[in-house]
Amino acid sequence: MFGAEGPKPSRISESKGKKRRLTEKEFLERLKGNIGQEIAALAGKAIQEAPDHGLCVEFGTTYATLKFVDAVSAESFNFGRIETDGKLTATGLFSQKCDGLEIPSDISKNYYDAVHKLTPELEVRPWPKDDKLLWLADANDDWPSAAPLLRNRKEWFKTIKVTVDRIRPLLAATGK
Repeated sequence: MFGAEGPKPSRISESKGKKRRLTEKEFLERLKGNIGQEIAALAGKAIQEAPDHGLCVEFGTTYATLKFVDAVSAESFNFGRIETDGKLTATGLFSQKCDGLEIPSDISKNYYDAVHKLTPELEVRPWPKDDKLLWLADANDDWPSAAPLLRNRKEWFKTIKVTVDRIRPLLAATGK
């Protein structure tokens, strides 16, 4: 899996077998139990508002993933996972997807830079062993807290929209 070679960030494993995915209610309850009511309430608002911004939320065994799925090409772009411990993980998957589809790297770089401007405590870092790929980290070179982006979710969603608006014509032009 992408990033498995580097010591940080820790590897994110996809569930294997028949592990049950969380429901929205279960996800929010676990988040509340782990890090408190404020962040759980903000995550709940983000989940409810995501479709208004052309985004979907997919729940896993310990997380909620914020995605854009292109209706024409069916390509999906992951903008991060909010874990039940409050961490924002899988942030490098967006960069990896863009690279795999040969989308100009300035699009993903501009996205990460815009997120950093919204939440300066999140740092843009090159991925270990592949510095053309980027991810968001905390000051300790680990997965950051999702709290800053959840507190600025309206601006985060606008940043995602600007990014998606730049990607859509490229997908259409290449038939991807």
